[in-house]
Amino acid sequence: MNLIAHRGLSSEAPENTFASFDASVNNNFNIIEFDVQLTRDNMPVIFHDSDLNRTTNGSGAIKEMNLKELQMLDAGSWFDKKFEREKIPLLEDVLNRYHGKCHFQIELKSDESNLPQIVLNMLKNTNWLNNYSSNPYSIPGFSITSFDINHIIKFKNLYPRINVGWLYKSNMDIDGEVLNILLENKINMIIPNTKSPLWANIEMQKKISDKNITICAWGAENIKEVAMINKTLAKGMTVNWPDKAKENLF
Repeated sequence: MNLIAHRGLSSEAPENTFASFDASVNNNFNIIEFDVQLTRDNMPVIFHDSDLNRTTNGSGAIKEMNLKELQMLDAGSWFDKKFEREKIPLLEDVLNRYHGKCHFQIELKSDESNLPQIVLNMLKNTNWLNNYSSNPYSIPGFSITSFDINHIIKFKNLYPRINVGWLYKSNMDIDGEVLNILLENKINMIIPNTKSPLWANIEMQKKISDKNITICAWGAENIKEVAMINKTLAKGMTVNWPDKAKENLF
């Protein structure tokens, strides 16, 4: 099972920053998840929350700020004073910096209808579509995920050969109806929470895998949950501390 660095190596550096991505790559965790949102001036940036309060010295909704305003903020001191120079990264800068080095699991976080097209355009402009491999977690490579199935379907329709994944909320089950939605829309991945009933249902896991749909997991709170998922048919899972998970389990 692949360990996916959640927002970078976010146990050692502030999430969704160059510091966390560099730490991940430097520790040989080259499969990295991050979140993309749009600013008021439609610039795609790497940020998780809908507002700035938790992880910057700013406040307010990120979609109400333009890029120039966001780049003035400190996105690192909340984690540790030594990261005070960390800024909110632009998607373009992240794609350029790690080109050819990583597999990015890119979550479309905000709800603007034009987000899939803007992200696709950025992937084209930074040459990430060249020699794209549809193999799950290929390095280099990328996949597109979202809790918003409309984003996933739209991205798939815009560029059908890209792997897309549906993030599934908390303890919701995955049944035959969900599998049909995946198949009808050619969705390549399903990503339930570690609390999902799917993990106790090996028969449904096999049905999904037999349709060449990759199973992934999110939301691990401890090593015990990682160990549990490692015994299933999951091909990957996001964790904040892949170094500790690897040390204890692999």
